[in-house]
Amino acid sequence: MRVLCLSALLLTAVAARAERHRVLVTAAPSVDAERLAYALRTYLEGFSIEVLTAPAQAAADLRDQLAATNSAGADVRAIAAIRVDAGAGTVEIQLVDRVSQKSLMTVVARPSRDEDFYRTVALKVQALLRSALFEQVEQLKTSAPELVRLVAPPAPAPTPSAPHRISIEAAYALASFPLGDLVQHGVEVSGRVELRRIFELGIGVQVLAPLRAVREDVSLALMDVPIILRAAVHLRRPRLEGAIGAIGELLVVALDTTSATSSVRSDRSVSPALGVEAAGRGRLASAVWLFVRASVLGVFDAQRYTVRGQPALDLSRLQVGGEAGLGVAVW
Repeated sequence: MRVLCLSALLLTAVAARAERHRVLVTAAPSVDAERLAYALRTYLEGFSIEVLTAPAQAAADLRDQLAATNSAGADVRAIAAIRVDAGAGTVEIQLVDRVSQKSLMTVVARPSRDEDFYRTVALKVQALLRSALFEQVEQLKTSAPELVRLVAPPAPAPTPSAPHRISIEAAYALASFPLGDLVQHGVEVSGRVELRRIFELGIGVQVLAPLRAVREDVSLALMDVPIILRAAVHLRRPRLEGAIGAIGELLVVALDTTSATSSVRSDRSVSPALGVEAAGRGRLASAVWLFVRASVLGVFDAQRYTVRGQPALDLSRLQVGGEAGLGVAVW
């Protein structure tokens, strides 16, 4: 049993080694072939390629050099053989593709530092090997699929979409006047334009449920329409955004009063407000997002309505708001 297990392990190891493709590196005496092979293995690991080395054979001319390199590659059954020869300021790299029997040659400038020299040559050899095998990519898919990842060009990076500049948003809105113990609910529709991907300006209108109050024999119904202007800076991330800035508001108020026994008057007014606002957005898609906003404003010249000296509706001094909704880019 032990003999059988050992035999199976040996056969598996031999088969795994046989699947590896060999690349032979030869170098003239001015180049350390082992050091070059070590650098090349860094760029070819993961492609089932074994890098071997051998001294370059002396040859009189280019034809003889290519023949000698091809012969050395044949001796070790390599798919490609490389010869590297470095001069004073340049490096000549020859690659013989033993699969297609084609040869490639290039000359590159020699870096001054040895570390840069071997890394540069190893990268160039990798590029030459990829070019040599590129024409055979269809055959490699069946005969050597592990090399396809080396030969096939990388997938092009996705083209970044143009940033959206103009958007519209619809939201549930809540407005409260804490000092008057008043809370309103409604909807807001707003538009926003982005400037230089850092700043944004917006305008919105809220439609809120009327406020109603009864004091003795007087009934009050108050309708207010906030018109909102926003200016903010924002921090952008792939899925999340945050914005903080100033908010201005014109609070358009219409008060209607009725009484069966007393003389009452209605009122129309516009009150300005100014404050700060913070927003957070989470993208569902590139042009669709959910958002929440919160604001605090100081109201100037707002009305405080009374009935016979008793407070009825107080819109003065402080307003706190919040919205949650959906945004869509339109351009």
